[in-house]
Amino acid sequence: MPSIALVLALLCGVAIASNQYPFLSSPLTNNRSQIWQHPLEEDYYIEVRSCNLCLGQDLWSGYFHSTREKFSIFFVFARARNDPETAPLAIWTNGGPGASALSLAFSPATYCILEEDYLGMRLSYKPKPQVKLWNDKLNVVFIEQPLGTGFSRGAGKGEDDTRIGAEYIYEFIQVVLARYPHIPDVSLHSLSYGGHFIPEWAKKIVDENANVKEGKSNNNMIPLKSVTMGNAWFGADEQYLSRFDSLCHPSQSMTAFPPLLGDAECQRLSIHRSICADHLKRCRDNLSDNCAAAHLWCLTSISFYSGQTGRNMFHVSTFATTIEGYNTYPALTRYLNLRPVQVALGVIGPDESIPQKWEFYNSTVSVLHTLAGDHVRRTDTLLPIILNAGVDMLIYEGTLDYVCGVDGVRAVIESQGLIEGKISRELTEWKHGSGRYVCSANSKRSDSGKFCYLEIDGQGHGVAIEYDGWPNLFEKWVLEGSI
Repeated sequence: MPSIALVLALLCGVAIASNQYPFLSSPLTNNRSQIWQHPLEEDYYIEVRSCNLCLGQDLWSGYFHSTREKFSIFFVFARARNDPETAPLAIWTNGGPGASALSLAFSPATYCILEEDYLGMRLSYKPKPQVKLWNDKLNVVFIEQPLGTGFSRGAGKGEDDTRIGAEYIYEFIQVVLARYPHIPDVSLHSLSYGGHFIPEWAKKIVDENANVKEGKSNNNMIPLKSVTMGNAWFGADEQYLSRFDSLCHPSQSMTAFPPLLGDAECQRLSIHRSICADHLKRCRDNLSDNCAAAHLWCLTSISFYSGQTGRNMFHVSTFATTIEGYNTYPALTRYLNLRPVQVALGVIGPDESIPQKWEFYNSTVSVLHTLAGDHVRRTDTLLPIILNAGVDMLIYEGTLDYVCGVDGVRAVIESQGLIEGKISRELTEWKHGSGRYVCSANSKRSDSGKFCYLEIDGQGHGVAIEYDGWPNLFEKWVLEGSI
């Protein structure tokens, strides 16, 4: 049976398992595939095809290959239903690290819904009247990364270090924009451990764009317009410690959950909170110290106390009837492990008889990131840099999430000076749903990006997955920069 730590690990933690994926050494090029070449580097290219698994949606699937670095990163490309050659490009990855983005590619995001009955398993395109698809006006790429996630394969630093993963994503975008030169802008999106992915990706693009401007690089400029991060994990001390605090003290958000532990447990918890704080301080004071050990100690302690509540830590309004607090997508797992489906996706060739193994969450990826100290490395410090480069930023929170909850994220925003003053005094009622928000133009610099923070009542960890209003919010932010 999985441990309590696995519950926290899905999108913000660590787990133990073993599963390695080899590099796809023989590309599956055939007469159905297109090859998109990197504008400068011949060893980077995309192999993509129309997968024809969901009639009515224009879904393409493929791999981003590097012959030099020996990796193959899988993605599904939901082309915009309106003017795909000139629609903005939005890139989505799930958290984990190690959680597959295909759980959204085949979901109400595209309305390619998996059905199973006497006819068998199939994806059916079933849009709802007046409900937006993510790709109505946007080209949306659902990408499986880091290496080892889903159908993505390869070895090296990219499977345990988000900074190296950012280099791969940068080159991927270069290839896509070489094929779609009229795309006006790019945006980056994720949740949970996306608080590590998205800041590193954006910082890489910002740095490389600066090199292009200064004549230090021959790459093309990437028109990065905005980023979003939902219930994000930034590895900040404030987030580690707020996990202890929120179990025993009322949340700053009046609509969030009440204290979940009694006085006796909270007294013992306070001792372990202090020890966690000491471990984090030693890690920050001396980068050669074992920061991975600090993460593991704090997570083990947090998992012990959260386990006493019996709650689903991804949505604390519910009680967990099993240790797992998340959806493992059993039907999608069966579907994606069918040989004909993998042939259609281009995962295996038509002459191959043994399918690759797909699983929603590859815990090995999380373990490798933990052992490399990636979980505890702070990415919140990158947020002001990204804003100052003119990139708009939306951080949003479901108020019933414990794993990456409201109090910790509020503290991160304040510590990085993303708004002026105390956030609780700046929040105002959100007009488009039940919640609160604050937006700041960061007036210290006229060319800075716009920052917005939004809390959505009644939602848990997976706002983009669970919240019916997300497609409208997503499109409005990407196209208009408003919420």
